[in-house]
Amino acid sequence: MKNKVIWNVACNLPFLLPCFLYAQGIEIQAGATMEASGNPTIEITDGNFVNNGTYTKSSETFILSGTSAGTISGSGNLDLYIFTLNNSSGITLSGSLNLTISNSLVLTNGRINTGSNAVIIGNNATVSGAGTTRYINGNCWKTGSQAFTFPVGNNGKYAPLGISSPGQATDQFTVSYSKSSPNAIYNTSSLGAGINHVSTCEYWTVNRTNGNSDVAVTLSWDTGSCGITNLNELNVARWDGSNWIDAGNAGTTGTSQSGTITSNTESAFGPFILASSTSRNPLPIGLLNFNARKKNEQVQLLWSTSSETNNDYFSIERSTDFSGWEKIGRVKGAGNSTVHNEYGFTDIHPENGIQYYRLIQTDYDGRYTCSEIRTVDFSGRAAFTFYPSPAHDAVTVTIRDKQDQNTTIRLLTLDGQTIPVQADMNENVCVLDVSKLVPGFYLVEVSVNGNVSRLKLVKN
Repeated sequence: MKNKVIWNVACNLPFLLPCFLYAQGIEIQAGATMEASGNPTIEITDGNFVNNGTYTKSSETFILSGTSAGTISGSGNLDLYIFTLNNSSGITLSGSLNLTISNSLVLTNGRINTGSNAVIIGNNATVSGAGTTRYINGNCWKTGSQAFTFPVGNNGKYAPLGISSPGQATDQFTVSYSKSSPNAIYNTSSLGAGINHVSTCEYWTVNRTNGNSDVAVTLSWDTGSCGITNLNELNVARWDGSNWIDAGNAGTTGTSQSGTITSNTESAFGPFILASSTSRNPLPIGLLNFNARKKNEQVQLLWSTSSETNNDYFSIERSTDFSGWEKIGRVKGAGNSTVHNEYGFTDIHPENGIQYYRLIQTDYDGRYTCSEIRTVDFSGRAAFTFYPSPAHDAVTVTIRDKQDQNTTIRLLTLDGQTIPVQADMNENVCVLDVSKLVPGFYLVEVSVNGNVSRLKLVKN
């Protein structure tokens, strides 16, 4: 690998101030030591960091940047002072390595995928920059006595969880988030007193891995949280091994679109979930997934639910600019269901450029919730289609986006010369008479508001 720096068993290289190391990969081999002296900046771009030896931190700033997915791996733990992730494709921890941050974790771009490993945030260390595309996907540990918000997420959703201040600097809590139904592991129908129902689209796992401090837990929600409509009747619930039991509502922030809820002070831990004390808050519309993908010249939308309550129908909406949404379809819901249901819809006439899609789930009583947004890019696509080719007597040209003006259609030779032909236009459909053309290859040209597209025609 170009610019790869390898510390082998014979090397012991301390960094001295001032120092900036730029590399496309660093490997500390077994028996070797890499020491950061002073406060150097170490940046790896589009590469990996392998620690099978010993890394000794100082006050360094360690940066993983680029656009290609990277890894931090090795046989031992890695303790960094300041770690900045600025890689749009993210990084993955592998081997037996845990990543410890002793001063600050800066999430500028990309996600940290921990697998079975963990990111450990030390006592008094901080995290900044977390958001929709910048979070820890997996296990996050926090050591210390500070109140802390765990920057966790999963499957494209950032879902932070907070805890109140533990009592000791050595106390440690571990948090992970799953954007899926807990039902396969923790029965969502097993409910304790005061709980009417729980969410079936997401949950968090909180474990006290060191110490004995009791803390309050703060869960978050947004428009992808299966529906929040009444904050007063919202609760935190905890799985006690047999049932989802009431962990209280000590306070909420925000609106039905986004906010937080804090539990009572808890002395036992495990899975936590958003719950409702009444039939309000349509949490059980458990949207397991929602995907949009190109299929030939169309867009296929697929989604599934794990369970549904009072689900009347789904509306499919499309936008090209986020400011205006067009309803393009409607699919009947399952009403009340506790089984897996799959749905689909095809947008047969997508527009040119980037398309944005979302689902609006509506209950029988008219309440509704919005899904997360999915994107499909049709940039660079020809502005029209035609048939048949090969053609004999006539060619039918269909302009994708209907235009009332500034639209021209021409038939050309391969060297760009215009061929006069009879054309019958009706709204966005034009029929060209090609019966008198000699057999060969031609070009059909459509210009829409100055944007020109050409496709090859075969005449028999």
